[in-house]
Amino acid sequence: TDKANTGYLANDNANVSLKTLLGSTTVNGAIYAPKGSGASVDNGYSFATDTHVSTTQGDYLPTFEFDLGDQMLSKDNDDDTRYLIGDKNGLTAMYPKGESALTLDLSKLAEAYKYDGVYYTVSAKCLDSNDNEVSATDGKVTLTEKGTYTIVFTINDDVFYGADGKAITKSVTRTYKVTLVLDLYEKSIADATMTISSSALTGEYISSGTNKKYKMYPLKAITSIMDDANKDGTLETFDFKKNIQSAVLTPAGNNAFSSPTTITITYTGGQVLTIVLGTPSGLNSPGASNGGKTFSVKTDSTNGIYLQSDGAVASSSAVTGTWPITSWSFKGTSGKVITDNTKVTINFTKPSSGCFAEGTLITLADGTQKPIEEITFEDQLLAWDFNTGKYVATVPSLIDRYELSQQNVINLKFSDGTVVRMVIDHGFFDVDANKFVFLNEENVASYVGHTFVKASANGAYENVELIGYEITVEDVAYYSIQTAFYNNCIAEGMFTLTAPPEMLGYNGWFDYFEIGEGMKYDEEKMQADIEKYGLYTYEEFAEYVTYEQFMAFNGPYLKVLVGRGVVTYEQIIELIGIYVNPKN
Repeated sequence: TDKANTGYLANDNANVSLKTLLGSTTVNGAIYAPKGSGASVDNGYSFATDTHVSTTQGDYLPTFEFDLGDQMLSKDNDDDTRYLIGDKNGLTAMYPKGESALTLDLSKLAEAYKYDGVYYTVSAKCLDSNDNEVSATDGKVTLTEKGTYTIVFTINDDVFYGADGKAITKSVTRTYKVTLVLDLYEKSIADATMTISSSALTGEYISSGTNKKYKMYPLKAITSIMDDANKDGTLETFDFKKNIQSAVLTPAGNNAFSSPTTITITYTGGQVLTIVLGTPSGLNSPGASNGGKTFSVKTDSTNGIYLQSDGAVASSSAVTGTWPITSWSFKGTSGKVITDNTKVTINFTKPSSGCFAEGTLITLADGTQKPIEEITFEDQLLAWDFNTGKYVATVPSLIDRYELSQQNVINLKFSDGTVVRMVIDHGFFDVDANKFVFLNEENVASYVGHTFVKASANGAYENVELIGYEITVEDVAYYSIQTAFYNNCIAEGMFTLTAPPEMLGYNGWFDYFEIGEGMKYDEEKMQADIEKYGLYTYEEFAEYVTYEQFMAFNGPYLKVLVGRGVVTYEQIIELIGIYVNPKN
């Protein structure tokens, strides 16, 4: 290229005719531009080289960039890799313990350029902490001692232009210095830590017709695990519910109901979590005719793993027992095994709560509907007040979610086309019985043909007939809601009872008084019961609850139930401990 005929543009991003610029229709040279310039040139002419446009002249400084290339490896400190990280402000290099030195190719660490197509030869040398040059061979240096080094890069800049666009004979030596910190060994790998909650876990008893099983999620007892997964000497939160490579029970095929079982969980990063289960107490062991007495362990995206009995439980009469976890251990990235002997007990209880399947629509106080899984404690729900015989707004006082599991779903079909999907059992207002009745697998057939109450427009209600049902086996999550004051809500338009599972064990808990005309308590009979049994005052519960809580669970009426023998005062206090926040 004849630099004497090379020109430039004075304005950024300007378009120009080469004929105007050079006064000729032929060009023996090139027009240079800074790399990335937005300026353009009329391309109706032929050139011996690429055409470029310069937007500056004089001492336009070169651009100096690092290009660490394949010498820049991820900072994972794997035993078979070294790494080099950083930028022009500084570099850090390291090689694994066991090697005697680190070799770097200095000639490939940086590049410099000025205009498009104008690249410079970059020379480099390495100085130790005393500014002595480290010998190099073919641009490569071998460092054998950890410490701080300085890499000096040098280029000769000889591309300059004057204000008239003509090349200037000039040469400037430019030097760039970068600090390199070398650590010859891997940083210390910190030992892991593990925190176990001593609070009890709740196991599940899965009721699916004759295929009744136990299920538990042992990882829920772990509060946290910290591990040096990056091998940088800093403990970080280890997600022990993710990246599970395998989960194995030992011994395989062991009768888990009569001897200890070990769960070994191996993660993709090489960490290992071990859990030792003791022998259960009070649980009904599946017999050989029901598929054996073992548990299987399966991975679960939400809970990490879960264990489920392989054989069906022969009887539902012994499903309320405990299963102890006696010890834990975790091997982190350091290879050291840490142990924790915190004992955790898994309590199994037979679900007795009426629950709606996910997707069931609950009516809000404004008449709109929301899926039950979206209901929050801030929602105003529509309910029925049996004192006034009118709809009222109320709030949830309890929302229980039962994890996704295989269950029998009872699909109730009513005469107006309504379908209600429930799990285990649930209470609906039966016009024929004049009270809430609980439908379940065992009795649902006997209620076909009965009339039930459904909400309708303008504050009214109507009667619909249960015309049939279907039981389907599904993997389903399901929900239980308790409402304050009224103990009912509107689900798929139907009047349904809301109740936590323990309360359902007391037959007649919600039948405070007999229902009369207009879906109201019969006032005459209600007064007779109150005169006979009396009402509780807040002072009798002040030690346990606030006044608002006392009224929310209809505290005064509970004395009528005690008088009838439905429940005792001591049992009420026990339920308060389970479901009502303490006064303090």
